[in-house]
Amino acid sequence: MSERASELREFIITRAFRLALRRSPDPEGLARYSEELRAGMTVKSLLDDLKGSREYKIRFASGMQKQNQRWQDSIDETSLPQPKNLK
Repeated sequence: MSERASELREFIITRAFRLALRRSPDPEGLARYSEELRAGMTVKSLLDDLKGSREYKIRFASGMQKQNQRWQDSIDETSLPQPKNLK
């Protein structure tokens, strides 16, 4: 496994967590999504997964959702690097 690819996966996952959940990934989440990206998961799928999570729904599907709607709508894969190879 390339050290550069590993670092890039970690950067993408950390950035995706901060964009979608406003926090850093826990070690389990980092390991899980690193493996998923290495296996071919797209950045869009990563973000969709985070935005479909129970945590996301609890934190952002309440009354705060209206306040954060524009911010949440702006989160998409163009917010992150789109490398061709994360293996």
